[in-house]
Amino acid sequence: MKTKIILFLICKFSFLSLNAQEFVGLSMGASYAYDIYYSLTDGITATPERTNWDLAFSTNPSDNNIRINSGNAVRLYEVSNNINEWENITSLNSDALRLRNSNVDWSYGAFVVNTSDGLNYGWGDYNSETNIIEGSRIYIIEYGSSIKKIIINSLNLGIYNFTIANLNGSGEQNISVDTTPYSDKNFIYYSIETNEILDREPNSSSWDLLFTKYEEDLNNEVANPLNYSQPYFVAGVLTNGNIIAQYEGPSSDIIPFSELDTTSNINTIGWDWKEYTGTFSIVPNLSYYIADQDQTSIHKIVFESFSGQSSGNVSFNILETEQLLNYENDFSTNEFKIYPNPSSGKFYLDFQPNSDVFVSIKNLSGQTIKHEKLNNSTLIDLSDQAQGFYIIHITGTNINKVKKVSIVK
Repeated sequence: MKTKIILFLICKFSFLSLNAQEFVGLSMGASYAYDIYYSLTDGITATPERTNWDLAFSTNPSDNNIRINSGNAVRLYEVSNNINEWENITSLNSDALRLRNSNVDWSYGAFVVNTSDGLNYGWGDYNSETNIIEGSRIYIIEYGSSIKKIIINSLNLGIYNFTIANLNGSGEQNISVDTTPYSDKNFIYYSIETNEILDREPNSSSWDLLFTKYEEDLNNEVANPLNYSQPYFVAGVLTNGNIIAQYEGPSSDIIPFSELDTTSNINTIGWDWKEYTGTFSIVPNLSYYIADQDQTSIHKIVFESFSGQSSGNVSFNILETEQLLNYENDFSTNEFKIYPNPSSGKFYLDFQPNSDVFVSIKNLSGQTIKHEKLNNSTLIDLSDQAQGFYIIHITGTNINKVKKVSIVK
């Protein structure tokens, strides 16, 4: 009988007179046996076995993404771009192209990282007449002690069809995976060994962090999946596409989110918040600021301990540092007003014109949308921007304010 010990300690205490800081301890189990999906607001939301799958099929109807379980030593090689050679593929040659998942973006799995010109989508070509992606490449996949050849035949209306066989052609199977019942997930999973479809992750809106084991390039922060110089299995944290920033400074600092360099790279936290010198220790003066899935609040994470694969225990402090939806109190002062908020993109900035002010507007990824000098009240037009949250920084004589506005369409 398998026993999970996932959550070993939670406590709360006051911190700098702000919101309560929470100390969280969780366990991935010995040899990192479990994936831990964690919500910034709700805690642990799922604890599936980490090694019970080989392929992950995207449920997004706009892409054809397929990832492999790199943390379980699943390896993928492209061996031919001619599907008519299927019968002739009987071995893995030394010149086969090794393909890996992107650890920067969930949407670039091993089967789609090697795209070419035209209508090629990695494993297949888009047929503009039928709106079907049709298989155009042959792969060899290694998993556990097994090796097989595989071709993704098609993706049509959310249904993936693929063929898999032993290298000598025996045991050939034609398999379909229907992703449409799982549209509230990022992926639906498949085990080649057991021939099972596995619903193993929580709804895409209900998690922010994934504690897991995966393969990373130790020499490249934004690794090219086709050119790993030093591949290595790591245990770390991937995010659910959240807006996030790394801060290198005293862990007691509280930095406004608008002042940080943000990104949506899923491995921003990654694995290197810890180091190994016989035992694991936490890298000092390192913290992470992350927006939740709804972009309603910012949380700061500081890691406290990591035990390694003996138990997979990890602990961290988490603190909510900003609320992004506190409109009534946050947007009206004696110095100026911004209204209406939320709006469809047009905001009126009203202030007392005693001198020039400078207005800088950024999105939550840190990109500057507008920067201008004003000397009287004006209309700020952001209607050409996407729905979401934006940071307005106003500076001038006797004024230095950062406000948040929301565009709703």
